[in-house]
Amino acid sequence: MKLHRLVLTNYRGIAHREVEFPDSGVVVVCGPNEIGKSSMIEALDLLLESKDRSTKKDVKQVKPTHADVGSEVTAEISTGPYRFVYHKRFHKKCETQLTVLAHTGNS
Repeated sequence: MKLHRLVLTNYRGIAHREVEFPDSGVVVVCGPNEIGKSSMIEALDLLLESKDRSTKKDVKQVKPTHADVGSEVTAEISTGPYRFVYHKRFHKKCETQLTVLAHTGNS
């Protein structure tokens, strides 16, 4: 699996953050404390492992306290012959979307 882009919207204290990752090389994520480095990893884990309607503690605690909105996580990923965008909205108007962008296989 290769992560190309990660987008967090209304996630904890993050109103909107989009990070694009290069196709090659090493990525180092650095910055001051409380800027959202750990939240990016946590968000990717929730996207891949949690249901959009989950009531588990780890999902509930990412809801922003400043607004009555749903937390959203979107990732552009490639794995095998597929490149796709995987999106989830938690808490409000829950939804999950998978959009296949490319398939390089023979079928």
